[in-house]
Amino acid sequence: MATVIKRGKMLHIQWFDPSKKKVNSMSTNMVSNPKNLKLAKQLAKEVQDQLSTEYEKVKQNKLREATIQNAFDHFLELRSERQRKTIRDYKRFYEFFKKSFSPDDGVSVINKISYENWLMSMKKLEMEKNSIHAIGKQGTNFLNHLFEYGYIDMFKVNRNVKTKPEVKPIIVFKEEELINIYNNLGSKKERFVKLIKVLYYTGLRSKDILTISREKIDLVKKEFTYFDNKRKIWRTIPYHNKLHDLFKDELEASSSGNVIDYANEDNISQAMRNYFVNDLKWEDTVLSARTFRKTFMTGMKKVVSDSTIVQELVGHRHNAIIDIHYNAIDKKMLKEALNKYPSFEQLIKWNKQKKSKTKKV
Repeated sequence: MATVIKRGKMLHIQWFDPSKKKVNSMSTNMVSNPKNLKLAKQLAKEVQDQLSTEYEKVKQNKLREATIQNAFDHFLELRSERQRKTIRDYKRFYEFFKKSFSPDDGVSVINKISYENWLMSMKKLEMEKNSIHAIGKQGTNFLNHLFEYGYIDMFKVNRNVKTKPEVKPIIVFKEEELINIYNNLGSKKERFVKLIKVLYYTGLRSKDILTISREKIDLVKKEFTYFDNKRKIWRTIPYHNKLHDLFKDELEASSSGNVIDYANEDNISQAMRNYFVNDLKWEDTVLSARTFRKTFMTGMKKVVSDSTIVQELVGHRHNAIIDIHYNAIDKKMLKEALNKYPSFEQLIKWNKQKKSKTKKV
């Protein structure tokens, strides 16, 4: 920062030169007085503006001389606090990106033609369309990073070349599958049984249920608080009646600690996969821990007419500002709606009734 200093009776301008790593100064040839001080400060500002312009040019030139690996490391560094799954998605994209662009090449090799050629090569891979699109989305994020920090000149990708998602039917548990999941829990450890019940009766993401602690359970109000990792906020919501005894037992066992005893969401996914494949013999299944969330949302939409109630329960962002400000949903309404969601026992009862009617016919 260029500043005005006084040496003897004369005014000087002093600044730090980052390229030479030393302090420079020059005389203004003006005697120190209020009028000259004002002029000197204006001159110092002009010097600083010139220094800033030169610094940006040097910085820009250095960025444009950077390698693709340098740029990607910078990209990752800025996003280091994102969720682990998101970081994995970035790295997965980069593995595919490196098949067309050498990490040691300068960023200047990335231009409209070379990038679109990479996208077209991606679309030819024998992968699901949505998997290719997921990689393409991270490619867009990386490209925007290159534009934002001036690594390369901005260009527009042809929309016909961009990857596109494939809309697929929502995968949810069938009633028979849920009954099968519940009926085979007898041989499983207590922590896995808790996991199944909390996933089924809350519809929350695996990472979010890991933040449910005993200290944040209110048995009187029948509510609990968890951290919404997607929105980065703490949320308090009611719980299903079928979770009351489970939470009560947890608090009687200890007044602190997490309810769900798994290290991370990957462990939850693996435990669920093992149960489906090894215990239930669903070897080729695409069902996962996330299927409980989709099943919950689908089931809740069948029993309540207001979709905002479902949004509030599962922590989805509201679709419009009007929902946030004018849709008054109190905890009582949420509890009433939540407890319309069928329990495992109700599913078994309904299933028996259906079979009985079928036999009579």
